[in-house]
Amino acid sequence: MSHDFEAFMRQREAAANAYVNGDAKPLDALTTTSDPATFYAPSGDVVQAAAAVKARYGKDASFFRSPSKTHFEVLQSHSDGERAFWTGYQHAEVHLGDKPDAIPMELRITE
Repeated sequence: MSHDFEAFMRQREAAANAYVNGDAKPLDALTTTSDPATFYAPSGDVVQAAAAVKARYGKDASFFRSPSKTHFEVLQSHSDGERAFWTGYQHAEVHLGDKPDAIPMELRITE
């Protein structure tokens, strides 16, 4: 894995932490602006097109609140200098809306 990709993954995980605390801006900065883009939401629906995915991320982040936390478990990744991917799990303990207790979440991710 290249140094640049390792740096990106640190930035991506930091963006995920901001997201589960209600701030979508760091993730928005990393999200593609070009189609095709697809988001398979934890609720089961599918969002397609870069602009729609960005809008959905912003809407969904508003449901989370502090103090929430998350981390990635990377199962496989590769970078060739031009393209890269990672796949694994996002483990989280999140606070949603007015619920008093943290809710555990485990999401399968490929990016």
